Amino acid sequence: MQYLHAVKCWLKGEYPLNFTYWITGFLPYAMVRLCLYTINYQVEHALMEPGIAYRLILLIMAFCFIFVPMILCAILFSTIYYNGLLLWKIISFLVVIRCVIYYFMTYLELLMMFLKG
Repeated sequence: MQYLHAVKCWLKGEYPLNFTYWITGFLPYAMVRLCLYTINYQVEHALMEPGIAYRLILLIMAFCFIFVPMILCAILFSTIYYNGLLLWKIISFLVVIRCVIYYFMTYLELLMMFLKG
């Protein structure tokens, strides 16, 4: 029950902006990029079969498809409730807007790629 309450508080923006931005925004992004780089490196050097790599990438993308909107909502609500330097609030809003645009562009590109075959 405590985990559910913590997730609910996180999504409502009750955690500090620096925690929400760095721990739940930047670090997962860096880990996903590192994971995708590792898979790409293994495929290029024939250490992993392309079919397995394709399935792993689909699994990562499915996870990101669910997790990224939750992160963006948490960052947005933490930004709204942030009481501090106005510059951090503006930067955080710009980051959220950029990430939303990038999120939709990425998934539209993936959708077009799968529709082409």
